[in-house]
Amino acid sequence: MFKSGKFTSRYVTRQDESEVDDNRVQPHGVDLTVDKIFKVKGYSVLTDGEYAKAKRKEAESTSPESGIIDPSDPHSNLDSYSNLDPDSSDEVDTVDIDNEVYTLMAGPYIVRYNEILSVPEGHIGFVWPRSRLIRNNLFLSSAVWDSGYKGRGEGGLHVNTMTFMEKDMGIGQFVLARANTLNQYDGSHNGENL
Repeated sequence: MFKSGKFTSRYVTRQDESEVDDNRVQPHGVDLTVDKIFKVKGYSVLTDGEYAKAKRKEAESTSPESGIIDPSDPHSNLDSYSNLDPDSSDEVDTVDIDNEVYTLMAGPYIVRYNEILSVPEGHIGFVWPRSRLIRNNLFLSSAVWDSGYKGRGEGGLHVNTMTFMEKDMGIGQFVLARANTLNQYDGSHNGENL
C-alpha cells in the first residue's frame, strides 16, 4: 500500500535537513527538485560477480571496434577496468547553468536532486517523473530505493528534444510503499551526496 504525501514528507528534507515546503507535498508523494545536471559521456562496462558495479570511463580516441569488451572472452582484460571510479568527475560533465536555467540538448543526463531522502524500515521508495516531463518528451528513470537508504540521490534524465530547464523546479515525485524487508540497505550509495 502506498503511503500519503504527508507520511512521505517526514522522510524528505532540504539539504539543511529542514522540512520541505508544504507546496512540494502532493497527495501521494513529495516533489523532488533539480539541483545539478550532468552530461553522461564515455562508455560503460557492466559486469556481474566480483565486478558487480557499473564502471564508466571516458572514451579514448580509438576506433569503435578496439573499445569492445566481451566479458565471456577469456582474453578480454576486465581487470584493467576494475579500478575505475564510477563517481569520478572525469566521467560526467556538469551542465552549465545560465540565469538559473539549464540548456539541455538531446541525450542522456544524470540529475541530482536537492532533497535528502530516507527510506524507513518496512518501506520501499520509488521516484516517478512529474507529468510535465512526459508531456515535453523527457523521461526520468530511477531504480528502487531500498529500506535503510539515506542520501541526495540521482536519476537518469533522458532528453529527446532541446530543453531549457529551470534549476530547483519539480522534476520527480518520491513515493513510499509498505514492503516486507529482508534487511536494511547498506550499499555503496548510502549517504551519497551528503
